[in-house]
Amino acid sequence: MSEELDDTGLVPVENGMDLEIKIIKETIGIIETNALEVLANAKKKCEEYKDVTRFIGNEAIAKKEKASLNKAEKKAAEIAGAIRKKWLAPLELFEETMKAVRAEFKNASAGLDVVVKKAEEKENEDKALAIRLYFNTKNFDLVPFEQLFNDRWLLKGSKMKDIEKELDEKIDKIYSEIQVLERIPDHGTAAKAFYLEHLDIGRALTEVDRLKAAAEKIAREKVEREEREAAAKVLENQKDLRNEERQEAKDEQIKDLAAEALGAAEAPEPERKGPDLLCTSLRFKIKPDTYRDLRAWLSSRGVPYKTVSLFKTDEDAAVFMEREAIAGEIYAAVIH
Repeated sequence: MSEELDDTGLVPVENGMDLEIKIIKETIGIIETNALEVLANAKKKCEEYKDVTRFIGNEAIAKKEKASLNKAEKKAAEIAGAIRKKWLAPLELFEETMKAVRAEFKNASAGLDVVVKKAEEKENEDKALAIRLYFNTKNFDLVPFEQLFNDRWLLKGSKMKDIEKELDEKIDKIYSEIQVLERIPDHGTAAKAFYLEHLDIGRALTEVDRLKAAAEKIAREKVEREEREAAAKVLENQKDLRNEERQEAKDEQIKDLAAEALGAAEAPEPERKGPDLLCTSLRFKIKPDTYRDLRAWLSSRGVPYKTVSLFKTDEDAAVFMEREAIAGEIYAAVIH
C-alpha cells in the first residue's frame, strides 16, 4: 500500500514508519534458585532456637547465636535484592525507553499545538464577530451584547441558525419581562434597572419586595418621628406657658408690693388705655375635625385669625395668588 502525503508533504504519523511497540522475545518467570531448599533448611535450623530456656546462664552463647542469625537474615535480604534488581533491569530499561518515545511525540505535538490554537482563536473571533453583527441588526440596546453572549456558541457543534434563534428568544424574553415589571406600582423603575443588570426576573421581584419593605419602614419611621417631635413640642409649649404665667404672677406681685410701699394715696393714677393686643402666628399639626373645633373656639373667644399658605418658592406662591385672585406682595414666612 503506497504512503499517502498531506498538503505539507508529510506522511501522516499513522501511515508512516512503524511506530508501534511489539514484543520481539518474551520469557516470563524463569529464574531458577535454591530458595525453596534454603527455606526448608532455615525452618529446620530455627527450630533449635524455639526453646530459649537452654540459653539461660549461657548469655554469651545466646548473644553469639543471635549475631549469627541476624547475619544470615541480612545476607538473605542482600541476595533477594540483587536477584530482584537483575530481574527488573530489562523492565526498567523498557520503561525508560518508552518514556523517551512518549517525550518525542509530546514535544512534536506541543510545537503543532501553537498553530492549532491560533487557528481556533481566529475561528472563534470570526464566529463571535458574525454573532455580534447579527445582534446589531436587532437594534436592541437595553443590555450590552456581552451580557447575552454565551461561550457555548463558539463550540464546533453550535450552528449560526441555532445561535440566532437563541439570541432572538433572549431578546423577546427581556421585552416580555420588562413589560411585567412596568405594571408594578411605585417601584417599577427600580425593578427594571435591577432586572437589566442581572436578567433575573425572580431576583427583580424579590428586590421589589425589599424596596417596598424599606419604603414602609421609612414612612413608619417618619410618622413616629413626627409624633415624637409633636409630643416634645407640646411639652415645650406647656413649659413656656407655665413660665409665662409664673412671670406674670411675679410681675403682678412686684406691682402690688410697689403700690403698698408708696402708699395707696400717693400711688399715681393708672394711665387709662385700651387693652394690649398681641399679634402672633401659631402653627398646628392636627386632624381636620380638630382644626374645625380650634377655629370655632377661637371665634367663640373673639380671636380673629387668618389662613396662611406656605410654599417652597416665590414662584409657587405667585401661581397660587394668581389662581385665587389674591392681591398683595409675597412675603417670606419663618416657621419657628
